[in-house]
Amino acid sequence: MIIDALLNPDKEAHFMTFETSDQDIHNAVMDAQAAQENTDINGGDDDKDDDTAPPVWPSHCQALQAVTTLQSFIGAMDEPYARKLESLWA
Repeated sequence: MIIDALLNPDKEAHFMTFETSDQDIHNAVMDAQAAQENTDINGGDDDKDDDTAPPVWPSHCQALQAVTTLQSFIGAMDEPYARKLESLWA
């Protein structure tokens, strides 16, 4: 097998019908980066094949334990903002 046929298979030859300069490659990369950075502005990512795991939310029990811990911590403080937080959590 010729090395050129290995590096440039016939089924991919139609992609190389024109000469690509370094500037063309740079522009394509910069355009792709700008598009990725602006996905929220442009309507977000609607990829249905998104394989990321959904966020794991704490259980009710874990949330109540956290509030109890914070109430104990704030209760030991002698600051005006601590009293405001206590009144919000009561």
